[in-house]
Amino acid sequence: MRNKLTMFGVAAMLAGCGASQNEPFSPAAPVVSGNTPDGSVPRPPMIPEAMHTIRGGTKVTVRTTGTISAGDAAVGQTFHAVFIGNVLSDDNKVAIPRGSEAMLAVKAVNRSELSLDLDSVTVNGRRYRLETDNMAEQVARGGTIPADSILTFRLESRVEVQPD
Repeated sequence: MRNKLTMFGVAAMLAGCGASQNEPFSPAAPVVSGNTPDGSVPRPPMIPEAMHTIRGGTKVTVRTTGTISAGDAAVGQTFHAVFIGNVLSDDNKVAIPRGSEAMLAVKAVNRSELSLDLDSVTVNGRRYRLETDNMAEQVARGGTIPADSILTFRLESRVEVQPD
């Protein structure tokens, strides 16, 4: 009985707060003024989603978008590629979507071999540096890696990607 009386007392106090004798209490009454310059009510802060973590050792596959020629390549030069499949995080969410832009970097070059590294990926407009095992690609057909070649890399360390 005491709990019922306490609840009734709290409800009665709340009903009387801020309302005049002539105005009925409305729990959905709009706030008249906020603390923003235009008087609107500010949105509550968003709680950021946890980062998507891709563990080290994960294999990722990209497709080159152009030809890479050992005769024209220099150490440090970068080339575009795209991810050909989704890369999942530890919690089975898509961390790197299929079609995300990747950058390949030349680590070493001679007439018949290129050593490429998967340097970075861009996801939701953010660029993430990647550390991968160097992938030695034996260059065929006159010292080139043709456009649309499929290259696989293994991440050396974990990658944290901000969800969209």
